[in-house]
Amino acid sequence: MKLYELQIEDKEDEVFAISLVENPAIQSDFMYFHNEKELIKFAAVDNEKRTLIGPILIPDKRIIRVDAEGEPYEVFFTKDTVSKLAQNYLMKKYTDKATLEHDKSINGKVHLIESWVKDGQFDKSTNYGLNLPKGTWVGMFKISDDKIWNDYVKTGKVKGFSIEGLFSHKLVKASMIDLEKDIEELTENEAEVLLGQIKAIIKKDKRFGKGQRIEMESYADYGSGISNNAKKGIDLNEKNGNKCATQTGKVRAQQLAKGQPISVETIKRMYSYLSRAEAYYDESDMNACGTISYLLWGGKAGLGWSRNKLRELGLLQEAEASPSIPNSSYPGEVASGSIAPALLNEEEGNINVFGLETEYFYMCPGAVQLFTHLTSMPMDEDTKGMVRSAALQADRVFDIEEDVIENGVAEPKDLAQAIQLVADFKDLMAEIDKIVGMKHDVSFMDGHIKIIKDLLNGI
Repeated sequence: MKLYELQIEDKEDEVFAISLVENPAIQSDFMYFHNEKELIKFAAVDNEKRTLIGPILIPDKRIIRVDAEGEPYEVFFTKDTVSKLAQNYLMKKYTDKATLEHDKSINGKVHLIESWVKDGQFDKSTNYGLNLPKGTWVGMFKISDDKIWNDYVKTGKVKGFSIEGLFSHKLVKASMIDLEKDIEELTENEAEVLLGQIKAIIKKDKRFGKGQRIEMESYADYGSGISNNAKKGIDLNEKNGNKCATQTGKVRAQQLAKGQPISVETIKRMYSYLSRAEAYYDESDMNACGTISYLLWGGKAGLGWSRNKLRELGLLQEAEASPSIPNSSYPGEVASGSIAPALLNEEEGNINVFGLETEYFYMCPGAVQLFTHLTSMPMDEDTKGMVRSAALQADRVFDIEEDVIENGVAEPKDLAQAIQLVADFKDLMAEIDKIVGMKHDVSFMDGHIKIIKDLLNGI
């Protein structure tokens, strides 16, 4: 399994919010204190204080993640990085920034009132029964909202802290799960991720519901030209600080550079991207992101091979079908016609919003245009942070929408969550518009709510 060290390299790299969650990635719950002695180990604090204490980040703790292609990898922070993140969080006055389960903004309702990094055995965190490694970022939080305290903390719906942030990735180990080794040799985390991958493949295969055979062929007969282009793109991107391409493109390049087999679905995406992005490839400017991204996907050799492979498989017509972005007189304007989104190719539709790599923007051309425009505008770091947060909220709505479309049905909780996210998104965009002095039309988000609503209970 690949292992990455998360680092602070760019000025956008930071923790910009802390979330109360049921399953914290660092696998260490917080403690909450009031006058019910059975819930207290070493201290009793008045119930009215509503105080939480627990680890925010544990150094060298490996956290399993899954990339855009469903492949598992692990990340960790060093003690030095944890310390810098803790300092920066206070320096940037983020102490009131918080979310609930990474979905709902609860800014101003949860407050970081104490923050420190454990520096020895006799750290005060031990007074609360917390056995944490040296270098752990520990926080004490005040909950000022009745509903959050009563409905989430006291009921145990949330059990720990989880950070929200942007970080640079440094590859430490490139090994992957060996699918040919005995299944009993897999760790519990590897087995869980592998099962999730298999389920995702089955879920996304449209033939499954019709009772047809599910095929998982993969091909590695693309030759050294494609691998060399990918290697060249990787080298050029590293010289440019890895600023170019989405995470999907970077992952694809690693596969191609190593000559690893790729699936039919990946070949379709490869052809779709390369055939449309050829206009951005400029051999006279090898430092341009358009050129680098094109090479990462195999370059012109990749375009020729993917075209021929899809013709060989009888799939070229399917791969060529890709709706275009609807015309719009200004970024964010609602396109005329059907309210259903015109889907983009994933590589074209997902964008980088001041360091935030979107995952589901291909569901909404209006969002792509809006945030492409916003990222071209001059603004200070605080405003950039607001734009990133708005993009993240929109991305979560599109994530919900994609799930309900695939399932063919929406649950009331899906609709409620999407409505709240859109409301928060619009409020944040109103604040951004005041700062940049321009009114952006964000009513296109209402169309995504309608799609989810129309699928409520399969109606």
